[in-house]
Amino acid sequence: MGFRVPALAAVGILTLASLAAAQPSRIRVMTAPRARIANVRSIHVLPTPLRYDGVQRRGAYDPMAVRSRANRALWNAVERELFERGFVDSEWMPDVVVAIYASVDERLDLDAWLYGYTRAPRWWSLGSTDESSTLFPAGTVLVDVVDPETLDVLWRGTGMMTIGADPLENAKEVLAVATAIIQQFPRAKPVAIAKGR
Repeated sequence: MGFRVPALAAVGILTLASLAAAQPSRIRVMTAPRARIANVRSIHVLPTPLRYDGVQRRGAYDPMAVRSRANRALWNAVERELFERGFVDSEWMPDVVVAIYASVDERLDLDAWLYGYTRAPRWWSLGSTDESSTLFPAGTVLVDVVDPETLDVLWRGTGMMTIGADPLENAKEVLAVATAIIQQFPRAKPVAIAKGR
């Protein structure tokens, strides 16, 4: 009977370990205090910005390299998920604009990218006293929803992915994390249209 307890404990530990490995990426979202996300109907996903230092990213599987396969797939996946949630694209005067960041091979520094808004919302670190609002570890995917008039971040979603040796698998993981982040964004309210008599 003494050998059964360690055997049961080992089975329990293996089960917990397999469940932890099967868990989806760690997703964290926060909304700015007093943000009116429920009124958002039109969005515009911003194109990949230039880097502050002028260095151009390269590589077919780099999600921040302009015109790379991974970059196009990431932006298309985010747009598609937002459209499925009821939002419409409006390049001219959208309710909000969406900025996307992703890094698989190095630490993600939001200050390195010239999107043109304040990337360090004061409310982001409310959950943790030692967390930076512009520096994230490698394997981070981040989506900011920004007010185009005030340039304030209204909503932020981040997700961590497991980085592997295969760049194609990493690119697929970036898409899965980005989709999981957008699925946390509230759906657009349907617009009621009055019928004429």
